[in-house]
Amino acid sequence: MVELFARAPDGLVPTQGCRLTPIPLDEIPGLYAQCHAGVVALDPRHKTHNIPGKFLSYMQAGLPVLASINPGNDLADVINHERVGKVSTDASVDTLRVLAEQLVNEMKTDVEIQARCKSLSARLFSPEAAVKQVVQALAAG
Repeated sequence: MVELFARAPDGLVPTQGCRLTPIPLDEIPGLYAQCHAGVVALDPRHKTHNIPGKFLSYMQAGLPVLASINPGNDLADVINHERVGKVSTDASVDTLRVLAEQLVNEMKTDVEIQARCKSLSARLFSPEAAVKQVVQALAAG
């Protein structure tokens, strides 16, 4: 499942890392059941809005998120307004540490956070919600 590698492309400093094989889709619910929160990390250089599928699956599983995303991304507003996690747009490790601690403390006292995650998923990202959005767009245009 894990393949370790080290390589040095022509004239470059060797890089080390590990490559994980993809987790089969049918194993993800069991994996999420062992988790308390999800992590979303987007490249801060992105210039567009992006709601990754990982975020959607975390919400469906009732997992609040710790997110580090690009500035101006609509996902920050969603996370903050719906109170389904903590989000940073400054790419600072120090900010993420503080937000992670805040999220852990919030999860200890906020008994509704998992329900809000699942509700957000059902309300905005379900197949029914998608059909409704398509029908509304067709009717408007």
